[in-house]
Amino acid sequence: MIRLTENDWAFVPGPSEIPDAPQSSIDLQDVANYPADAIAQAFLGYPGFRLMHAADPTWWQWRAEWECDRGFLLVDMTLFETDPVAWGGSGISGFCELDDLLALWRDLREKFPAIWLHNGDCEIHTPESFARFVNSQRTH
Repeated sequence: MIRLTENDWAFVPGPSEIPDAPQSSIDLQDVANYPADAIAQAFLGYPGFRLMHAADPTWWQWRAEWECDRGFLLVDMTLFETDPVAWGGSGISGFCELDDLLALWRDLREKFPAIWLHNGDCEIHTPESFARFVNSQRTH
């Protein structure tokens, strides 16, 4: 099981490719522009997700939860104040199997290929670098 502590990890838009992950998010220049409603529908379309709080009065209040026998995840929504407004990322917290999180991530990336995991150290991870990170933490 992995534990994702609130404010430590988030799915975020980024460039289409990250050559050497983890990479500093401070250095990112090219960030994908995805509509918040499309991202919300992608989460809610994944088996086991349910809406906890609608985007009312704004997307900043939107929350969804994923549950299975082995764990749960909570996701939220942040925005880039662009015109039009774009998805800025989704904080993720909870606990689950690594494979469960990677399956969700793969599903999201099929629709939105420039989605990465960002941590509190401003590192952008690919699925492979995140798996290596989690496995390295298990050995310590």
